[in-house]
Formats: sequence, structure tokens, C-alpha cells
Amino acid sequence: MKSNIKRITALLLTAVLCLCFASCVNNTSVKSNSNHESSAEQTTTSSFLTQEEEETTEASNEKEESTAKEETADSSKVTTKQNKAEKTTVQSTAKPTTTAKSTTSKKEITCTLTIECKAILSNMNDLKPGHEKYVPQDGYILSSYTCTVNSGDTVFDILEKACDDNSIILNSRSSGYGVYVAGINNIDEFDCGSQSGWKYKVNGVDANRSSGYYKLTGGENIVFYYTVTG
Repeated sequence: MKSNIKRITALLLTAVLCLCFASCVNNTSVKSNSNHESSAEQTTTSSFLTQEEEETTEASNEKEESTAKEETADSSKVTTKQNKAEKTTVQSTAKPTTTAKSTTSKKEITCTLTIECKAILSNMNDLKPGHEKYVPQDGYILSSYTCTVNSGDTVFDILEKACDDNSIILNSRSSGYGVYVAGINNIDEFDCGSQSGWKYKVNGVDANRSSGYYKLTGGENIVFYYTVTG
């Protein structure tokens, strides 16, 4: 009886030991599978990270290439603008040469000028006291003076030049009708009566406008004369 009990006890212990061993084997297998799965996940994750890094690197390279192209295009635009600016500067610099040519192309003309006050000689009693010394004995302040001016200059231009050339005092002023000759050689308007003053003729004809408006073409005979009758 006792021997049977011992056998049964031994069998039970053996069965328990087998169960424990089987349980240990299963746990080891589960841990192994778990480790394999973890390794697989890490491998997959690393592969995903590598792909993302490659994509990021490619995107960065594309941006750098695009930036380089834009910089090249911008630099070419700047160069083009600079070239245009240089061409414009050259053209604007060349223009004054044309202007200078047109300025020097004016034609010179020659006219004769006479300044006389013969009317005073027969009206010396009406002359303002102290002005006798300004009246020449023959009445001519300037006789047939040849003067060269530019085509398009006026009668007043030639009078002014002739007076400068011969140190003759000229008294003139602007008016509503143009330049007005008030006095020549210190003989002024109203110095020999209330209607006295200076007038001028061109080729023997009395002019009907200011000497500053009468343009010359060349060859004219101009006479400024002092009148006592208006």
C-alpha cells in the first residue's frame, strides 16, 4: 500500500515538473518571437527614416538648384539693364555734338549803319542847355559804318554792336511795343522840343515796328535819325 502511494506521488511530481518545463519553454519562445517582432519593427522604422531622409535631401538639392537658376537669371537681367543704361548714356552724350553743329551753322551777314542828328542843327535854340557838345558839326554821329552780324539778328542788335565798337553811349529800354531807343550819344528824347526823339529807316523807308523786332537778311542800309517834329 505504502509503495503504491510513493509511486503515485512520484508520478505526480514528475507531471508537475513536466508542466513547469513546458511553461518555461513557451515563455522563452514568446520572448524570442517578441524580440524578433521588435527587431522587425526597428528595421522597418529605420528603412522609413532612411527614405524620408533621402526625400528631404533630394528636395533640398532641388531648392538649391532652383535658387542657383534664379540667381543666374537675376544676374543676367541686371547685366542687360546695365548694358541698356550704358547705351543710353552713350547716345545722350553724343547729342550735344549735333547741337553744337547747328549752333555754328549760322550765316554771317553785313549791313551798313548811319546815325545822324542833322535836324538839331537848324533848331539849336530848342536844344537842352549843355548838350551842344554832343552834336557833331556835320550832324553825323556815325556815317555808313559796316557791321557784320548773324542772319536773323535785328536792327537793334546791329545798333548795339556799332555803338559798342565806336564807344557811343546807347540809352534803351523795354516797352509794350518792344525795345525803345531813348537816346544815342547823350542826345535823348525831348532834348530838342516836346516832339523830339529817335527813329530809324531801312533802305530809305521808315520802319513801323520796334528795332528789336525787325530782323535782318543782309545788305540792308540802316539809318537812325533824330527828329524834332515827331
